[in-house]
Amino acid sequence: MKSVNSFEVTGFIVNDAKVNKFNNASVARFGLSIARTEGKDENKKRTSAILNVEIWRSNKNAADLDLLKKGNRITVKGFFKPEEYTNKDEKTVSHIVFAGTEITTGDDEGETPDTTEAK
Repeated sequence: MKSVNSFEVTGFIVNDAKVNKFNNASVARFGLSIARTEGKDENKKRTSAILNVEIWRSNKNAADLDLLKKGNRITVKGFFKPEEYTNKDEKTVSHIVFAGTEITTGDDEGETPDTTEAK
């Protein structure tokens, strides 16, 4: 049974991942462009968005972070990680992090990256 707090999404990497290496682990942060098409023929409308994803790996297992290059089509599986912080106005801000745990690659549908801006 799938976990309630999980996701699986396929999209194109917006820019090369920013990888920060620490003593025992590394974290990669990158944008993943996702899109959907609604309507038919001349009424087709494509809507896209960018998800900010982070993936942690031990330095021994960080080789797959090299796949995170602009334009690559990947599937990310993971979980939603709620986080809170206090902003400069001393207000608590909550946001959701898309925490990836698994990366797979492939162009099984033959899609090409959407070069239009996210709407």
